[in-house]
Amino acid sequence: MNKIIFVEGIPGCGKSTTSQFIANQLEKNDINVEWIHEGVVDHPLWEERDDFFNDDGYINEEYFDIYTDSLIEKFKRIEMDILNNDKIYVIDGAIFSGFINVYYKSDCHENKTESYYEKLENILEPLNPLVIYLSTDRVRDHTIETWERRALWGKKAVINSYGRIPHVKRGDFKGDDILYAYIKPLHDQNLYYYKKLKFDKLLFNIDKREYDKYHKVILDHLYIDLVEYPEDSFDKEKYTGIYDNDRDKENMFVQIVDHQLVCDWGQMNMALQYIKPYTYNLRSYPIYLEFIEEENKIVGINTYGRQCFRRAGCTFKRVEETKYEIRK
Repeated sequence: MNKIIFVEGIPGCGKSTTSQFIANQLEKNDINVEWIHEGVVDHPLWEERDDFFNDDGYINEEYFDIYTDSLIEKFKRIEMDILNNDKIYVIDGAIFSGFINVYYKSDCHENKTESYYEKLENILEPLNPLVIYLSTDRVRDHTIETWERRALWGKKAVINSYGRIPHVKRGDFKGDDILYAYIKPLHDQNLYYYKKLKFDKLLFNIDKREYDKYHKVILDHLYIDLVEYPEDSFDKEKYTGIYDNDRDKENMFVQIVDHQLVCDWGQMNMALQYIKPYTYNLRSYPIYLEFIEEENKIVGINTYGRQCFRRAGCTFKRVEETKYEIRK
């Protein structure tokens, strides 16, 4: 059995959705599992997240060496946790994307990444790691479509962020070209190390978006059975509407798209997976939405789960018209 599973790929390829699926299926098969979403605040690899992912300034090469040494020590601690507690870790965006992102921001020589992955191979070998890479032949179009699908405000923020990364800045790119100038080398670097690492591996081209087929291959590889989610027998219409969060001055829109209950909450059309009456899992996130009913009417939403992008611990009140700006 693979004791640690990494799911990798560029933004929008389905890393978190696939990781969530794998973790849920392992759990439903009575296997002790921990899913580490790349955005959780208590991420065991990103304790210095604010230092290494700060868009206002970038790390120098000396600081990068300190960072990689600390990352190796964190992987050693993860290895011990897995071996001592007989659990499986499922981690998205950590073995390639998260690390190579810092490498690009540091503007380092490539031999530093070669050395890092050699050390990582030796540490993780006893865990029989599985690396799943979700690839695409449409890097440019895929990247632009991803950010336009998620939110236009998010696309503007990402262009601003990527535009300050050294190799992108030197190219004097503008607009959508900034997205491609950063993501294409990232994708190529990811694939290079995917092919180089001597781990158990699965590679999927996601251009046809046949995720059910990919998921079946993954489950067969792990020798576990598919356990279906429970059916939602409730009237989804009762949940639809506008919800305001007065604490954070934000809103959420719940609607039905193609028979699927979804919400717009910073990003557009995020699917909600039925768990039990009045409770849904936000797909791709370790966050749950609990709908509050009073006098046979839905009046609000409480969110809970592992803190990720400040989405856990929010309270929304159902309203006729939102008081806050609608971010698109």
